[in-house]
Amino acid sequence: MTEIYQKRGREIRGYKIKKDGLDSEIKSNGNHQSYRIRFEEIDFNEIVSTKKPQPIEVGLFISVFFNLIFLLVIFSDWLIKTSGNETIISIVAFGLLGGLSVWMINLFKRSKEKILKGAQNIFFFYEPKEQSTVDSFIENLKINQRDYMREKYMQIDTLRPKESQEQTFFWLHDREFISKQELEMLIEELNNRMIIDGK
Repeated sequence: MTEIYQKRGREIRGYKIKKDGLDSEIKSNGNHQSYRIRFEEIDFNEIVSTKKPQPIEVGLFISVFFNLIFLLVIFSDWLIKTSGNETIISIVAFGLLGGLSVWMINLFKRSKEKILKGAQNIFFFYEPKEQSTVDSFIENLKINQRDYMREKYMQIDTLRPKESQEQTFFWLHDREFISKQELEMLIEELNNRMIIDGK
């Protein structure tokens, strides 16, 4: 699996694994972003976040709801006298009901996300029906990242300073892209090449 596409209402998240990174496309609240995240910027510190309504927000919603009903009851006679039409009460009531419904849907919407924390954070919707798909995509992303990092940074270059290359190899080991045996082999090969080249 090299790509994942998720949609929640008007929010869209799409990711596609490329040779040297991850193409990301995020659409949310009328904003659209497309960008590439390089493999060097991706880390796999996973956080699962669950959003639930806060008691204060629920209390505020209930308070506003009952206050609007109370105001509608109090001013209904005045509205009828002013307009001379009883349908004005229905229009106002449906308008308030529509506004409160939108607020209620956003307030009581529960959502679960999996976040990969790194130099660039990557967000996935993580509801129970999507968990296996997201986890499979993340595993594939790890494999592609590991292959890319090994191919790019495991090369010995006699033109670069020895210390710089050693640091790169230690970094690869610290990030678990290479094993301890591979690290030792690379350091030994680097030392041998430097001796042969007389550096």
